[in-house]
Formats: sequence, structure tokens, C-alpha cells
Amino acid sequence: MQLTYSNLSWNQMEHDFLWRAIFKDFNKDNRDKKFINPWLQLAVEEFRVSPILLGPDLHEYCNGTKKTAYMVLLVDDRSGNLHYRQDIFFESLQSKLVTGRDDIEMDDLEPLFKENKLQTTYSVWADRQKELKPIEPPNIIWVEELKRLSPLFCLNLSIPGQLLLQQLFQKPHRRKTRSIFKDGKGSEIVGFKWME
Repeated sequence: MQLTYSNLSWNQMEHDFLWRAIFKDFNKDNRDKKFINPWLQLAVEEFRVSPILLGPDLHEYCNGTKKTAYMVLLVDDRSGNLHYRQDIFFESLQSKLVTGRDDIEMDDLEPLFKENKLQTTYSVWADRQKELKPIEPPNIIWVEELKRLSPLFCLNLSIPGQLLLQQLFQKPHRRKTRSIFKDGKGSEIVGFKWME
């Protein structure tokens, strides 16, 4: 993959490198250096969602200190209709990717976090500042005090120009929990409690 970075900031270079590593660039002449990918365009323009890449080693992958990285693609498609455009999605991916399931029920949640640290990183495709952002407590919400061994957690993701996005991750067959909402109104999760 050949990239030219004449007047780009480090944030822009990392952002472009990361997204081009996952998605093909369909800009054939590339004179304007604009990254064109049909699935990303479809997600943003038609479905009004902001795809997000999440993983613990995004910076290290971008600067070359890690050759591979564990990443999750998050798409907050509340209509559920973008899912029906899988043909475009798979055609838009780079050929050497390992893809997984389309839900976020995972047997092992550990790979989402830095080793021995409660932190991960995310990149929003449509972010104009194009920066990779860290997430750490208090924007990681666990079941009571279990922290890393929790079978369920919630990430608060800040997306420019949008309301707070809360993404839940859970292990299959976990013990039942109850969400605790800010002001008790059911809009923003602030914690979880075990159900009796």
C-alpha cells in the first residue's frame, strides 16, 4: 500500500493507515489522494452511521511496532438495514483479513484491552480530527468491581457531532445483570448490578 503524506498531521496519517489497512481504496486515479470505499460511503451517507475501529494496539500497529493487531469494527446501525449490504462490505475489505461474527458476544473480552491496563483505543471513520482516542475508566463501565474479569462491560464512545454512543460487550451464557441508568430514566448506563 503506497501512501503519500505531504501535508498530513500525524493523526491523519495514523487514521488513514489504519482504515486503509482494513478497507480497500477504490479511488483508481488517486490524483486527489481521496480515500474512496463504497461500504464506508454507504454507511455514512445512506445509513448515517459512523463506523468505529476499536482495539488495544492501534497506535503500535500504525507506527509499525506491531505487525498485527486485534480490532473490532463497531457499526451503530439502529435500523439494522446496513446488515443486508454484506456483499458491499466484504467486497470493500482488504483480502488478508480474518473476519468474525456480526454480534459482540465474545468468549474472551481480554483482547480488547491493553495488557495489564484498563485501556483500549478507537478510531471513528468520519472524525474530522482523525485522531485515535483512548478509552479508560470512567468511560469503561463494569459489573460492580470485577473489572477485567467482568462478563459484561460498556464503553462510552465520544463521536464528534453525535450523542454519546454506549457499546455493550458481553460473554455468552453470563449471569443475569440489571443495567443502572443515570437518573433512573433508561437513557445512559452508569453501571450494572447482579440480579438475584
